[in-house]
Amino acid sequence: MHSQFADWYAVSKVQPTPEQLSARWQGLEALRKGIRREDVIQLVLAACGQKPPATDSWRPLQQHFKDADDTFRFGAEHEFRVLAAAALAVELEATPSAAGLIAALALQSAAFQQWRPLIPDLLSRADQFLAQRAVDIRKAASLSIADAPTADAPTVPLKKALDAAVSRAAEGTAAVVETLSVAINQLASADARAQKRLTNALEAIEHRYRVAEEELGILWWLFGERSNELGKPFASCGSAFVLVSASELASLTRMVPGPIAAQHFLSKALKLAGADQKISESKAIGATPAMWREKPTFVPTGALRVMPLTARIMAAREELGAPEVEASKAAIVLSVQYYHEILLARQFPEPS
Repeated sequence: MHSQFADWYAVSKVQPTPEQLSARWQGLEALRKGIRREDVIQLVLAACGQKPPATDSWRPLQQHFKDADDTFRFGAEHEFRVLAAAALAVELEATPSAAGLIAALALQSAAFQQWRPLIPDLLSRADQFLAQRAVDIRKAASLSIADAPTADAPTVPLKKALDAAVSRAAEGTAAVVETLSVAINQLASADARAQKRLTNALEAIEHRYRVAEEELGILWWLFGERSNELGKPFASCGSAFVLVSASELASLTRMVPGPIAAQHFLSKALKLAGADQKISESKAIGATPAMWREKPTFVPTGALRVMPLTARIMAAREELGAPEVEASKAAIVLSVQYYHEILLARQFPEPS
């Protein structure tokens, strides 16, 4: 059991016995073990006090707790919300997984929409997860060949085996076969080790290539100061680039989460484009060309509620109308949010 689970669970206002607390933990572990990508979105909605998509839509997730303890009530919505938040907190601390990455990206949207999770530090945990993961996945793997076999290494055991086989020839065929079998096994083992080292080396090279490809693509994008999607210099893009720059940086991002300096890249791009430093969501969307808003957008099932800017862009395809009267936000905040939304969608397989 997680050392903070009892403290987290106390938020539910339930006073469990040690046995009940243990049963809740068992249910949480069962939930995490069988979690699907779309389930993570529902856990984020629950943890942040949002309504379920439909009546009983969270029941399959709650069933894990019912299976662990028959006294668990499906109608205990507040208790489930606390358990959902706890499950996300544990997922963000566990070995990096698709569920943890989706949770962290979705919680970024929760912060953008000013949702407040029932576990107060859940949003900061998501920030820490993304920052650390962004660094870890870009670390260069070792390409050391110090332990690589020499060119004639496989011939050494073979020569010894042949000499041994000749010396035992007088003992008969069985002795010779036995000796050669040992040599063949040694050769097979040496070959397997060599293949593993080769595979590791190729994977390390591929990883370095992907990192370099991402870095060079982003640097050339900023250095060239030309929009790939609008087909004109940054300086001619204006406030349209608040959202378009996020889309372009996402297309250049090879590993998720994006580079630790993603916000700084976007900030530089917006400055070069001459975008307004503060702008409302509706004006940022209205500044984009209609053809850009019409481009196909993949939205994972049930994820639109944690993709607020994507939802508004899709709604603007029907009728943009006059800009709504709404508070302005820092342009970089909108840009970073839309960037995260695109990366979140990429964590789900698109329908074939």
